[in-house]
Amino acid sequence: MKGYKIGVHKSRSGGLTKKGVAKYRRENPSSKLQTAVTTKPSKLKPGSKAAKRRISFCKRMKGMKAKLTSAKTARDPNSRINKALRKWNCRWGEKNLKRLVFAVLVSVDIAMNY
Repeated sequence: MKGYKIGVHKSRSGGLTKKGVAKYRRENPSSKLQTAVTTKPSKLKPGSKAAKRRISFCKRMKGMKAKLTSAKTARDPNSRINKALRKWNCRWGEKNLKRLVFAVLVSVDIAMNY
């Protein structure tokens, strides 16, 4: 984003700062852009608005990371996308991923038997 300075409008740890969000909303009056949900998932109430925003963001950005970035950018811990994912606490460990895949496979198997 041109005109957005790191440390003022863009956070060094990823995403936009409050000033960056305010600047974007001034430039785009109909925008509903909000700052990141940086609260740890364990502190968020399940099903709350913030928890839903966080999950939605994480899923969307994980898809973008997989489809729209090069392998080099995806592995780079200092890329903007990886910094943003860390800031939003988007960490799906291998154990959680395996559970998710298993749950999907079980649900597909159950559906196929009916």
